[in-house]
Amino acid sequence: MGRRVGNDPMMKETGISADGWEPLTLGDYLRLLWPAKWWILVVGLLCFGAAFAVTSRMPNRYRATAVLKPDVPEQGKGSGILGNLAGFGVTLGGPTRVEDLEVLFRSKDLTVRVFSKYTLWAAVFPDRYDAKTGTLRPDWLDQLWVDASEGPKPPGKWDAIRAAEASLAVSSDRRTGIISVSFDARAPGNAARVVEYFLEEAKSRLQEEALGRANRNKNFLAAQIDRTLDPIIRERLYTLYGQEVEKEMLAKNREQFGFTLIDTPEVPDRKHSPRRLLTSAISAATGVLFTCLWVLVRRSITATRSRDDGTDRRFGAEGDTLPGVVGPSPGVTTHEGDDQPGSGEQRTMDQGPREEKG
Repeated sequence: MGRRVGNDPMMKETGISADGWEPLTLGDYLRLLWPAKWWILVVGLLCFGAAFAVTSRMPNRYRATAVLKPDVPEQGKGSGILGNLAGFGVTLGGPTRVEDLEVLFRSKDLTVRVFSKYTLWAAVFPDRYDAKTGTLRPDWLDQLWVDASEGPKPPGKWDAIRAAEASLAVSSDRRTGIISVSFDARAPGNAARVVEYFLEEAKSRLQEEALGRANRNKNFLAAQIDRTLDPIIRERLYTLYGQEVEKEMLAKNREQFGFTLIDTPEVPDRKHSPRRLLTSAISAATGVLFTCLWVLVRRSITATRSRDDGTDRRFGAEGDTLPGVVGPSPGVTTHEGDDQPGSGEQRTMDQGPREEKG
């Protein structure tokens, strides 16, 4: 967009292009939008009110968060032997890493295990789950993707997975090595309780995997010891067997295995969402922005059509008037005596007597 200026002899010194156009300034845009100020204000208020009305109908959701850190045990003197004997086919279970815990808490198997063991349907879906019949009523989104004509059904593993995708949040900090596990629920107590269940089942799964790995390694090493005759190799196998026994004993210590809990999931006292004022303000700002763009685009289209018809109705052109403004557009300078009928004749008549006097 640009504004055409008159035949100013100082155009070259001011940097205006030779075709007589210069870019619009912020003041020019404000003057173009000023006649539509009431439309812009009304649209912004409507967007604010609509967003606030929609978010007011949404139920409050509370978030409980637990912070934990992987348990990294100190490596003993036998760590070098364990690395050298890994070629025997023994599965060496190292310390739990941040990535391993993050993958575990995000896994679908853990989600299904938690929901199946503790029956969290009433806490997660309080308005859809019927405790008497044990069925889950489909919501309007489910009706778009599946056939809901059969009515309520018993909840399954996919319902648990979708609930965790919408409410469970897992984040990690590689620099500090900590993991945050959060869950959103409509009741503050349910949010903290679900996080505790996830922590409990995650530790149980890590313990089961460690015990199972240790038992398999012990059985494998016992068979290798029976078939080995070399005393040096047998000594190393016995050392490795002792390491597996030590791992099995550590895995049975449930409190100090897998990860260390830094912050327990406390019952929240304030809602986490929805943020009604923030959402309404963003909606109002978006509505005002699009209304301003619509006014400018409409103004540009009108000016383009007028130019194609042979009349100069560009932004800021001479004689161009804005809606609701009488006379030339603000900021446009007209030179007195330029292109006015009779101006040249008046100058000739004025010059005549002067020459006679001379």
